[in-house]
Amino acid sequence: MSEIVQFDKYRHVRAAPPLVFVDMVRHEIDPEPGFGEAESGPVLARCRQLLREARSRHWPIAFVRSAMRSVPGFASAGARWIDGFEPRRCDMVFERHGASCYSSDEFARAMDAAGRVYIVAGFSADNSCLATLMDAPLNNHFVGVVQDAAATRPLPGLDAAESHRAVIAVSSRYATILSTEHWIDVAVGATIGAARA
Repeated sequence: MSEIVQFDKYRHVRAAPPLVFVDMVRHEIDPEPGFGEAESGPVLARCRQLLREARSRHWPIAFVRSAMRSVPGFASAGARWIDGFEPRRCDMVFERHGASCYSSDEFARAMDAAGRVYIVAGFSADNSCLATLMDAPLNNHFVGVVQDAAATRPLPGLDAAESHRAVIAVSSRYATILSTEHWIDVAVGATIGAARA
């Protein structure tokens, strides 16, 4: 006996905004003076927490990395995904040709289709993430940054923690700043509330 699906019950169900992981590639966790396991480890743990939550709730996930894979030697090690962050077939994957995720036309179109709101986490907070946040208003998009799931390498004259605080302060001009727990609470509440409507 077949079951008739009542689509009206699901009409108002909405997913959380896409969770966009930026530069989750191996060379981003390579140590350098002032940036090592102590800095990248907690960020990776928070990103893993976000990814687990998003996968368990079937929220949309996107991965963005540089298209620099064509550089000899870079593709062999540097551009490989960090273990555990390999995209699945249901995930969106974009390659950017500039600093901003918007240097991928496909990314801009996908965020339009997703409702013009998305959340950013990952590496390159001082480069790719910040460039993306600055481009978002030009595309009429609204972005949140998960500050404890993003990493900043040391800027001149600052250590990694000071650099991250500075980048997050600038980011707050372009995006909503969130913690991992706050984002999960908001996203869970939004999807549950939509399901009840």
